[in-house]
Amino acid sequence: MNTNIDIARQNASGFALEQNRVLRNTYMLLGLSMIPTVLGALAGIQMGFSFFAGSPMISFVLFLGIAWGFMWGIEKNKNSGLGVALLLGFTFFMGLMLSRILQVALGFSNGGSLIAMAAGGTGAIFFALAGVASTTKRDLSGLGKLLFAGLILVLVAALANAFFQIPALAL
Repeated sequence: MNTNIDIARQNASGFALEQNRVLRNTYMLLGLSMIPTVLGALAGIQMGFSFFAGSPMISFVLFLGIAWGFMWGIEKNKNSGLGVALLLGFTFFMGLMLSRILQVALGFSNGGSLIAMAAGGTGAIFFALAGVASTTKRDLSGLGKLLFAGLILVLVAALANAFFQIPALAL
């Protein structure tokens, strides 16, 4: 016999599974978006991309226009495949914008391994979080409060390091 408590548990369990499905899809898309970002950065490095280096003010306005254009298009098409394609195009563009700073990092003796470790670690974290979101049966909505407290702690540590130069806080 189903009681009201059993029905409420089933509804809560279904809601948690739906939230976890959305989380899983979000993290999978974030992991997938690393591919065009890396391709854009690689293309920019290979081409020696420095189009925006000529005029900083015009370059900044052009960058904002392109970025906002992508964001507007993604928002208008968020429930279709075109929205995903625009998102991947946006991440390619942002990878292209990263190419100048990556060229500087590649000038270091261990620059290639630094870049590879950062990109690989970011992708691995996204895919691992997608796995956690798809296998857990718990409601993860309370995790936001913990993450926000951690963010506040990092900001306080950064301010303390700026004023007091404590080596342990430099991490």
